[in-house]
Amino acid sequence: MTELRIGYWFLLGPVHYTVVHFYETSRGNVALLVRMDAECPYITVRDLSKRTGGHYDWAWGHYFRNFEDAVRDYLARKADLEG
Repeated sequence: MTELRIGYWFLLGPVHYTVVHFYETSRGNVALLVRMDAECPYITVRDLSKRTGGHYDWAWGHYFRNFEDAVRDYLARKADLEG
């Protein structure tokens, strides 16, 4: 399991990200992040993890301008992960 949870934040380069939703299984994880000062501030990401050197990365992400659209996408991807 990971230290990631709702409210956790991290920097990736100069960008500040906050975890809004996070769900993890033995098959991987899916998260909804908010990045500060961005045109598309909401991101759903798959397999968010801490890499060597303490930096975070993810397998892929989908970017949204609208929070409700991002939540719908997160819930759909969470359901896919649950199988």
